[in-house]
Amino acid sequence: MRKYAIAAGLAAVAVVGVLGGRQLALAGSDNNSAPGHAFTLSGSVGGLVPGIPVPLRLTVANPDSQPIRLNSASATAGPASSACPASLLTITSFSGTPETIVAGRGQVVIELTVKLSTQAPDACKRVSFPLTYAGKAEQWH
Repeated sequence: MRKYAIAAGLAAVAVVGVLGGRQLALAGSDNNSAPGHAFTLSGSVGGLVPGIPVPLRLTVANPDSQPIRLNSASATAGPASSACPASLLTITSFSGTPETIVAGRGQVVIELTVKLSTQAPDACKRVSFPLTYAGKAEQWH
Protein backbone atom coordinates (compact mmCIF):
# COMPACT_ATOMS: atom_id res chain seq x y z
CA MET A 1 0.00 0.00 0.00
CA ARG A 2 1.44 3.38 -1.02
CA LYS A 3 1.31 6.18 1.57
CA TYR A 4 1.03 9.84 0.66
CA ALA A 5 0.98 12.99 2.73
CA ILE A 6 -0.95 16.21 2.53
CA ALA A 7 -0.20 19.27 4.57
CA ALA A 8 -2.02 22.53 4.82
CA GLY A 9 0.27 25.27 3.60
CA LEU A 10 -2.69 27.54 4.22
CA ALA A 11 -2.27 30.04 1.47
CA ALA A 12 -5.65 31.22 2.62
CA VAL A 13 -7.73 33.46 0.40
CA ALA A 14 -11.01 34.83 1.64
CA VAL A 15 -13.61 37.41 0.84
CA VAL A 16 -11.46 39.85 2.81
CA GLY A 17 -8.18 38.92 1.08
CA VAL A 18 -5.02 37.02 1.91
CA LEU A 19 -4.02 36.71 5.55
CA GLY A 20 -0.44 35.75 6.35
CA GLY A 21 -0.63 32.17 5.09
CA ARG A 22 -1.43 30.54 8.46
CA GLN A 23 -5.08 30.95 9.27
CA LEU A 24 -8.03 32.22 7.37
CA ALA A 25 -10.25 34.96 8.68
CA LEU A 26 -13.60 34.81 6.99
CA ALA A 27 -16.58 37.00 6.73
CA GLY A 28 -19.81 36.12 5.09
CA SER A 29 -23.43 35.32 5.49
CA ASP A 30 -26.19 33.69 3.49
CA ASN A 31 -27.90 37.08 3.43
CA ASN A 32 -25.77 39.44 1.34
CA SER A 33 -27.26 42.51 3.04
CA ALA A 34 -26.04 41.43 6.50
CA PRO A 35 -22.43 41.90 7.53
CA GLY A 36 -20.28 38.80 7.93
CA HIS A 37 -18.74 37.55 11.13
CA ALA A 38 -15.00 36.93 11.36
CA PHE A 39 -13.62 33.54 12.33
CA THR A 40 -10.58 31.41 11.51
CA LEU A 41 -10.22 27.96 9.98
CA SER A 42 -7.03 25.94 10.43
CA GLY A 43 -6.02 22.32 10.03
CA SER A 44 -4.04 19.74 8.13
CA VAL A 45 -4.14 16.05 7.25
CA GLY A 46 -1.54 13.38 6.56
CA GLY A 47 -1.26 9.68 5.76
CA LEU A 48 -3.16 9.67 2.48
CA VAL A 49 -3.39 6.36 0.66
CA PRO A 50 -4.91 6.25 -2.85
CA GLY A 51 -8.63 5.49 -2.72
CA ILE A 52 -8.95 5.65 1.08
CA PRO A 53 -10.89 8.60 2.61
CA VAL A 54 -9.03 10.40 5.43
CA PRO A 55 -10.56 12.94 7.85
CA LEU A 56 -9.44 16.56 7.59
CA ARG A 57 -10.15 18.10 10.98
CA LEU A 58 -10.56 21.88 10.87
CA THR A 59 -10.56 24.06 13.95
CA VAL A 60 -13.09 26.87 13.73
CA ALA A 61 -12.10 29.67 16.11
CA ASN A 62 -14.37 32.59 16.97
CA PRO A 63 -12.39 35.64 18.17
CA ASP A 64 -15.53 37.66 18.99
CA SER A 65 -17.47 37.68 22.26
CA GLN A 66 -20.73 36.86 20.46
CA PRO A 67 -21.44 33.23 19.45
CA ILE A 68 -21.66 32.37 15.76
CA ARG A 69 -23.35 29.62 13.77
CA LEU A 70 -21.15 28.05 11.12
CA ASN A 71 -23.14 27.74 7.89
CA SER A 72 -20.47 26.22 5.64
CA ALA A 73 -16.79 25.43 5.30
CA SER A 74 -14.68 24.07 2.47
CA ALA A 75 -11.09 23.34 1.51
CA THR A 76 -9.56 23.59 -1.94
CA ALA A 77 -6.23 22.02 -2.82
CA GLY A 78 -3.53 23.49 -5.02
CA PRO A 79 -1.09 21.34 -6.99
CA ALA A 80 1.73 19.66 -5.09
CA SER A 81 3.85 19.70 -8.26
CA SER A 82 3.39 19.60 -12.02
CA ALA A 83 3.38 15.79 -11.81
CA CYS A 84 0.90 15.78 -8.92
CA PRO A 85 -2.04 18.09 -9.73
CA ALA A 86 -4.74 19.13 -7.29
CA SER A 87 -7.31 17.29 -9.43
CA LEU A 88 -6.07 14.05 -7.82
CA LEU A 89 -7.72 15.10 -4.53
CA THR A 90 -11.40 15.05 -3.67
CA ILE A 91 -12.38 17.11 -0.61
CA THR A 92 -15.87 17.17 0.83
CA SER A 93 -17.37 20.40 2.12
CA PHE A 94 -19.17 21.06 5.39
CA SER A 95 -22.76 22.26 5.50
CA GLY A 96 -23.57 23.68 8.88
CA THR A 97 -26.42 22.39 10.96
CA PRO A 98 -28.42 24.32 13.54
CA GLU A 99 -26.14 22.74 16.17
CA THR A 100 -22.90 24.08 14.68
CA ILE A 101 -22.51 26.92 17.15
CA VAL A 102 -19.12 28.36 18.10
CA ALA A 103 -19.23 30.12 21.46
CA GLY A 104 -17.82 33.60 21.86
CA ARG A 105 -14.02 33.33 22.02
CA GLY A 106 -14.47 29.56 21.58
CA GLN A 107 -13.46 26.83 19.17
CA VAL A 108 -15.17 23.89 17.47
CA VAL A 109 -13.62 21.11 15.40
CA ILE A 110 -15.42 20.07 12.22
CA GLU A 111 -14.49 17.33 9.81
CA LEU A 112 -14.15 17.22 6.04
CA THR A 113 -12.95 14.18 4.10
CA VAL A 114 -9.98 14.04 1.72
CA LYS A 115 -9.44 11.25 -0.77
CA LEU A 116 -6.46 10.79 -3.08
CA SER A 117 -7.25 9.28 -6.46
CA THR A 118 -6.29 5.68 -7.13
CA GLN A 119 -4.66 7.09 -10.27
CA ALA A 120 -2.09 9.08 -8.25
CA PRO A 121 1.40 8.47 -9.67
CA ASP A 122 4.46 7.67 -7.56
CA ALA A 123 5.43 11.35 -8.03
CA CYS A 124 2.76 12.11 -5.40
CA LYS A 125 4.57 10.25 -2.62
CA ARG A 126 5.77 12.48 0.22
CA VAL A 127 4.47 15.73 -1.30
CA SER A 128 2.39 18.51 0.23
CA PHE A 129 -0.69 20.02 -1.35
CA PRO A 130 -1.40 23.61 -0.27
CA LEU A 131 -4.95 23.99 1.05
CA THR A 132 -7.16 27.05 0.94
CA TYR A 133 -10.07 27.26 3.37
CA ALA A 134 -13.31 29.20 3.02
CA GLY A 135 -16.55 29.39 4.94
CA LYS A 136 -19.56 31.38 6.11
CA ALA A 137 -20.98 32.08 9.53
CA GLU A 138 -23.64 34.27 11.08
CA GLN A 139 -24.12 35.80 14.51
CA TRP A 140 -26.05 33.50 16.83
CA HIS A 141 -28.39 34.75 19.54
